[in-house]
Amino acid sequence: MAQSHPLFERELRFAHRVNSRAALSDFLASNANVAEGDTRWGDYRHAEVRERAVVMAHPPSRRSDLKLAEWIDGVNDSGRAIKLDFKDPAAIAPALALLEGRMPGDRVVLNADFVRGPRAPKPKFDRRHLVQMAEGLPGAVVSIGSTTRPWSGRFTSEHTDSMLALAAACSGAVTLALRLSIVEAAPGAIEPLIAAGLHITIWNSGLSNPVTREQRDRLRERFPDAWLDLSYAIESPNR
Repeated sequence: MAQSHPLFERELRFAHRVNSRAALSDFLASNANVAEGDTRWGDYRHAEVRERAVVMAHPPSRRSDLKLAEWIDGVNDSGRAIKLDFKDPAAIAPALALLEGRMPGDRVVLNADFVRGPRAPKPKFDRRHLVQMAEGLPGAVVSIGSTTRPWSGRFTSEHTDSMLALAAACSGAVTLALRLSIVEAAPGAIEPLIAAGLHITIWNSGLSNPVTREQRDRLRERFPDAWLDLSYAIESPNR
């Protein structure tokens, strides 16, 4: 099941929650090479314009001064990559339509939570949405995440099997998005994912479990090929 993709060969530096005009401006002025943002149907508010649109907003917020179309164009013009985190299944089709012809698939990561994590809510997305995303933008990486809470607990073989089954259903490149606290709570549970040759992304929340540079270095040593999508407790020159 081992896969290749141009983005898998790069060291990615993620900017989190690029969900507003100000955040997009900060990203473009930074050394990050991937804009991570959240998209959903919501309320667009900028200057005198008020309308319903696919916007960049993280739940529970539904309001943004940045439309998905503007976000895509702003990042694409910089030549950098995007990680689009879907929060609303209804946003998938219009997002794919906006991406087509606007941004090359080999600079796109499409993420959603498809697996119910330990002690976590039921996901809004399922296998149909996974196939829709994979087929809707050939060449993109599909990121398979799980619902979580700040300290969800351990992955079990059931979670691992669900991720393996979903990865097998995807025709393109896949990365498995694993929360850092889950990786640390059950290090052995993710070994079957790595043994299957699957790419992984390790992410965290800067609010609940920020990392230090020393922690990052240990993760890099243990997972040399993973994407480390991390928020740091202290300033890091690699952010």
